[in-house]
Amino acid sequence: MLRPVPRRLLLLAIFALAAGACRGDGRGPYVGTWRAAGADTLDMRYQFFADGTARIVERARDEPQVYEARYAIIGDSVLTLQWIDGATDDGRFRIRLDGDTLRLENPASGQTNAWVRL
Repeated sequence: MLRPVPRRLLLLAIFALAAGACRGDGRGPYVGTWRAAGADTLDMRYQFFADGTARIVERARDEPQVYEARYAIIGDSVLTLQWIDGATDDGRFRIRLDGDTLRLENPASGQTNAWVRL
């Protein structure tokens, strides 16, 4: 004989399933290492980690420049970067992910850069 499930338990189960289905952080598809596309670009790498941190490495000169940041994905079209050193202005970009190609657009300048997953 089946016993009725208490309403609170049922609501808790529904909430847990919904939370698991929608992780909400949006980071999953972006986690990994990305390099600038195109032969005429600086040797740059963006690394996005699952914990919400990012590392940007630029090798334009002998000594690579490394920048550390926290990032967030808002919806599926905005990337925000908050630089950990505080010396660099925080960034906000429009993003578009198409397979292994990530496009970042600076809304202030309108410049778009393409990145490919390594």
